[in-house]
Amino acid sequence: MTIQRTLLLVAVCTSALGGCVGGGGVPAPIEDRAYQPTAAKPVAKPQVKPLPPPRDPSLPVVNALPDTDSPLLRATPLGAPVSISAPTSASSQDPAAAIARPAVISKILDEAAAAEKSGQHAAARAKLERAVELSPRDAEVWFRLAQISATEGDWSQARSLADRAHSLAAIGSPLSEESGALSKKADAALSASGGPAGH
Repeated sequence: MTIQRTLLLVAVCTSALGGCVGGGGVPAPIEDRAYQPTAAKPVAKPQVKPLPPPRDPSLPVVNALPDTDSPLLRATPLGAPVSISAPTSASSQDPAAAIARPAVISKILDEAAAAEKSGQHAAARAKLERAVELSPRDAEVWFRLAQISATEGDWSQARSLADRAHSLAAIGSPLSEESGALSKKADAALSASGGPAGH
C-alpha cells in the first residue's frame, strides 16, 4: 500500500513540475526598469483635539439638559421686574408637584385611575407600567403601582414598588410619607404571613 502511495506522489510531483519546465509558448516576464513611480502625495495628519480638563469630583454630573420649555426654567431678561408669588397649594404640599408632568403621563394616570375604579386592576397595571417606561422617575406612578399590588395582595411587590416611590418622592412630601407608610404596611403583612420582611 505504501509503494502505491509513493508512486502516486511521484507522478503528481512530476506532472506539476513538468508544467513549470515546459515552454508552453509564453515568455517569462521581464522587469522594465525604465518605469519611475511618481512620489506618493503626502497624507494630511488628522487633527487631534486636546482632551478636556479633568472633571472636579466635587461638582455634580449633569447627564441631560433641562427642559427649556418648562415655565420654571424660562429666562428673565436682565433688568426686567421679577415677581415672586406665594406658592400654590399643590406645590406647598408636594414640591415635586410644582414640576410640570408631561400631558401623556397625566392622561395615563387618569386612565389607570378609571380602570382601577371599575375593578380592572390588570388594565390599570398595564397603563401604569407604560407610564413607568415613559417617565421612570415619576414617584406617583410607582406609588400607584404599589397600591394596585397591595390591593391584589402581592405584598412583596407592593413593598418593592412603594420603596421605589419613596426614594423618588420629595423628602417630607405627602407622597413620600404615603409610600413609606405603604412599605411599612407591606412589611407587616409579609411578617404576619411568614414572608420575608425587608426592613
